Amino acid sequence: MESIEHSITNGMKAERIDETHVEHLIAIYQDPKVMATLGGVQSEANIRAGMVDLMAHWREHRFGLWAFFDQTDGNFVGRGGLRRLVQDGAEETEIAYAIVANKWGCGFATQIASLAARIAFDVLDISNVVAFTLPDNL
Repeated sequence: MESIEHSITNGMKAERIDETHVEHLIAIYQDPKVMATLGGVQSEANIRAGMVDLMAHWREHRFGLWAFFDQTDGNFVGRGGLRRLVQDGAEETEIAYAIVANKWGCGFATQIASLAARIAFDVLDISNVVAFTLPDNL
């Protein structure tokens, strides 16, 4: 499960997140519109440090987040996938995603979440996943 670097549903390409994607993450994590429901805008230093954690997550768990690109125009769509976290004292696997604002309403979040769920249940044989959002995140 090292990589899903190939075309997926409806014209997206997925690449395992690595340091080559840091500029994309900086753009999305510093967009106030995107980050309004994801904990607020982050500093570049925090984002770069987080990249180290994202790559370590892959090494430790053999799964993690991917960078997604629209095959029609080649532009970055967002990041998403699976990550381990502790919630209320229990270790969980989260389906996580963030989509660039100009791609909202195109179905990319649904596609990324569906792909992550299929990988969790069908490939990794994880029996339970969690996902979080705020009530006003339409």
